[in-house]
Amino acid sequence: MADKNNDSNQETADTNGIDQIREIIFGEQLISWQQRFADLEKALSELKKSVESGFSRLEKQIGTEKQTLTGNVQDLRSEVNKDSDDLRAQIAAARKELADKIATLNERKVDRDSIGEVFIQWGQKVKARE
Repeated sequence: MADKNNDSNQETADTNGIDQIREIIFGEQLISWQQRFADLEKALSELKKSVESGFSRLEKQIGTEKQTLTGNVQDLRSEVNKDSDDLRAQIAAARKELADKIATLNERKVDRDSIGEVFIQWGQKVKARE
């Protein structure tokens, strides 16, 4: 049992000795590297917070823009529907006006057959007077 205690004490002493040698050889570099890692972790943490904050603001801005665009689209649809209805009414009025003018012209026009009949009658009257 004493051998086991001596062995574990020996291992502890060896480990402490190795740690001391590492500390002497690499001590300043290790501290420097640990400080650099700590600084990098801090910078990474700040960057993560900044990115999350930026995403949050961006999401809010996108939501606001979406609402604005949705409102604009609805306004444009209403305006297009109104303009479309106005245009349909104007087209209907123009068609009615055109149909009325065609009807008026049809009433006023003398067709070729009627003119031909009149000329034939005049020609017969002129011939009869001769």
